[in-house]
Amino acid sequence: MAEMADAAGCSKCSIITISSNRTDLRDHYLHQLSDFDFRSYHLVFIDEPGCDKRAGFRRTRWSPRGVAPVQVSRFQRGQRHQILQVYCQDDILMS
Repeated sequence: MAEMADAAGCSKCSIITISSNRTDLRDHYLHQLSDFDFRSYHLVFIDEPGCDKRAGFRRTRWSPRGVAPVQVSRFQRGQRHQILQVYCQDDILMS
């Protein structure tokens, strides 16, 4: 999703703003789902998060006013784990 947004020249903030303002598109999508007689058990949501050793590090920094925040830490290259999980109505399936 992030790659598609970058390719289209959109930022995360603009996507959130557009999605919250475009209720007509959301309503049209839900109407299309009802036209095809979808049920809740037909919908499946796929999520593919990843994790590595940097999971415990802070993402936000602070610094005195007028000084750019800089983080100095040793780069740790380690194994990166990809987890493919599927959310459905009855269960969470993992592979």
